[in-house]
Amino acid sequence: MYGNELNQYLFELSQYIRRQDETIQALEKRIDMLEAEIKHKNGTTIEKVEYKFDQLKVETLSGTLHIGISPDELKNIEDLAVQQHGLNEFPIYEQQLTGNLQEYLQVNGPTMIRNLSNEHAVSIDESDYELLIQDMQKQIPNRIAFYKENAVMNKPLQANHDLPSFIENKIIEEFHLSLANYMRSIANKGEK
Repeated sequence: MYGNELNQYLFELSQYIRRQDETIQALEKRIDMLEAEIKHKNGTTIEKVEYKFDQLKVETLSGTLHIGISPDELKNIEDLAVQQHGLNEFPIYEQQLTGNLQEYLQVNGPTMIRNLSNEHAVSIDESDYELLIQDMQKQIPNRIAFYKENAVMNKPLQANHDLPSFIENKIIEEFHLSLANYMRSIANKGEK
């Protein structure tokens, strides 16, 4: 009888270990699934974004679009070169801002150009829309750096999380103002 009890105990112990092993494997699978979900959900999702516009200046369809510089200021500048910044030079929020602003121009730029050209009674060929948009996109990193420096030096924001929103809104204001000024300049050239 002593041998049967030992066999029974070893059998029950074996069953218990097997159940524990199955539980451990199930938990490991669940952990793997949760980690995969977390990695998947960490991507940023931007839903609908609405903006107001102000100070972007479009001078001409050829060459480089100079954001934030008036025609009078251009007369005083001998060599104005747009410096291209690699995204690795920017903190993550600046990379995200650049992407948001580029996407904003791709999505809203053609409509904005069309509306402003209609408003100012100026004829802009749709093939030139992409040139205007590309010129503005090239200068986004410089404008981010400008507003970042300006905000920090002149009026520190209450919290760092306010800075990206401040910069994004200011640059989008520039897009609209610049295109409006460009349309006015074309309209004025047509009147002369």
